[in-house]
Amino acid sequence: MPIYEYECKKCGASFEHLAASMNHADEAVQCPSCHARQTKRKISVFAVAAADAGGASAEAAPGGMCGCGRMKGSCGGRA
Repeated sequence: MPIYEYECKKCGASFEHLAASMNHADEAVQCPSCHARQTKRKISVFAVAAADAGGASAEAAPGGMCGCGRMKGSCGGRA
């Protein structure tokens, strides 16, 4: 189930909505602030966390990941 970002054309609120599937992404979604259905799906960007210049390392990655999105040791990084 994909999460999409929307903006309300009536009140200007921005919010996220969990769609049943990608086929339902462009259907009218109700604004949680004013309950209007005049909403527009926004273009979202995909974010990835990476090591910072301050020395954060693979050990800081969540869920046993090495930072590349794979389990530690499966990408050739430190195990």
